[in-house]
Amino acid sequence: MGLEQMKTDNCVYIKREEGVLLVAIYVDDMIIAAEEENTLICFKESMKKLFEINDLGALNYCLGIRVQRGVDGSISLDQERYIEELLEKYEMKESKPISTPMDPNYKVTKISPIDACSPLLEKNIGPKITFKKSTKELYGYVDADWGGNLMDRKSHSGFVFYLAGGPIAWESKKQQTVSLSSTESEYIALCEAGKEAVHIRMLLDELGFGEILEGPTVLRTDNQGARQLTRNPVYHARTKHIDIKWHYIRDIYNEGLVEVVQTPTQENVADVFTKSLTKTYELIKEAFGDTALSRSRTFEWFSRFLKGREKINDDQHTGRPRSLRCEENKLKIKELIKSNRIISIKDLSSETGLSVGLCHQIVTKDLDMIRTSSKFAPRILTEEQKEVRMDVCKNMVEMTRTDSEWMQKIITGDETWVYQYDPETKRQSSQ
Repeated sequence: MGLEQMKTDNCVYIKREEGVLLVAIYVDDMIIAAEEENTLICFKESMKKLFEINDLGALNYCLGIRVQRGVDGSISLDQERYIEELLEKYEMKESKPISTPMDPNYKVTKISPIDACSPLLEKNIGPKITFKKSTKELYGYVDADWGGNLMDRKSHSGFVFYLAGGPIAWESKKQQTVSLSSTESEYIALCEAGKEAVHIRMLLDELGFGEILEGPTVLRTDNQGARQLTRNPVYHARTKHIDIKWHYIRDIYNEGLVEVVQTPTQENVADVFTKSLTKTYELIKEAFGDTALSRSRTFEWFSRFLKGREKINDDQHTGRPRSLRCEENKLKIKELIKSNRIISIKDLSSETGLSVGLCHQIVTKDLDMIRTSSKFAPRILTEEQKEVRMDVCKNMVEMTRTDSEWMQKIITGDETWVYQYDPETKRQSSQ
């Protein structure tokens, strides 16, 4: 069929006749992409002649990832269903959501991955990765901690690369050796990111996107020492012991494949791959003191700004009243009660979307209604219960005719009888 196996990814095949055709294969799953629809149709017809295949149409799900297309040509990826299945499998559906992977100042030890990640998964069911047409070239963020693992004192490297407005590759990995300084750990992280950058550049070039690779790929780091060590490889007693393999970053820098630039720590997106998100909150707390936002609200807004939000104005809520205890909600609850006299407060809350406490306030204080005993107003009556109730009511009407004051002696009752107090005998009887 004229397909060629790509050198940079053996699971991807490409054909450049009559428009580009890409075929990605994973075991027995196949994703097909083509510039021309006719190319796509012809390829599927050729495959049907050779193999028994199931054509599932446009790509929606693959390997637990949901794919959605926007009207503006954007493509979004998420794992919402996979996360829900994972939480259900490990019985963590009721876990309390958190905004960050780790608590403030947390240091890595041996812990259960699912216990550590399930609250974060619960919090992040909704977010998606979205790709849009963009003129920005490939770029990445790099970061590392220093001696973050308390068991062996090794550091952690982290990087993320962006293209078309979204992340396309990322990694969080413990380093192989113990670093003697933060500069050394950041230098090793730069080398790891540099290897990934070279691979992505080779992949894009083989796919035919060489036009976005005209200049070097920018690697953004917040460590000045690691940046200088890459650009100016002078002899220094504090770096002479660094293994030769980590100097690969110097070679690709000299070849013009990558460019290492300085970026503020607050803007380094890769920071989340190596440590907990506490620095931003600490800076805000220092600047605003007691008037600063709470930690959870700070992390929430931090996430919003990373996703491209530029303003701090409140979101618009059309039709939302200043107070939920308004005439509109009072009238809504009143109509619900009129239509169903035995409706409960919880049912009112479910129907209106208001809290149980607010519904109770409106019923008792605004509408001046009191609760009726469920004994007298059960939700469901059998035919036998209805007949018994009718007999009791008839007896009560008859007793009212013979003794107009007997109701004053009633203590309580249910659907079949009532308690009555006899002042003369001082005893309680039933009727």
